[in-house]
Amino acid sequence: MRKLSSIILFSFLLLIAFEGCSSRKDETKEKAFLSYVLSCGPGGTVDSCNAGCASTYGAPTAENFQALNACTSACSSNCNLLTLFLQFSSYNK
Repeated sequence: MRKLSSIILFSFLLLIAFEGCSSRKDETKEKAFLSYVLSCGPGGTVDSCNAGCASTYGAPTAENFQALNACTSACSSNCNLLTLFLQFSSYNK
């Protein structure tokens, strides 16, 4: 009787240990692409991102030059394929 209860207890613990195991869906591509699109801005291209900066800040003046420059620099770094590749790499670790 004691051996049977040990086997049942062991089986129960084994069942609990493996109950939470499930296969993980790989969302690397979805996360990287979504991050690329969100950081690149509307349109998903450098030109559309720069157009968004131009519509937000207007023509470059002394007052808005720094903000416009920061916006267009962010477009250049966020909207290129190397950034997308690096995001794929970082999510794939």
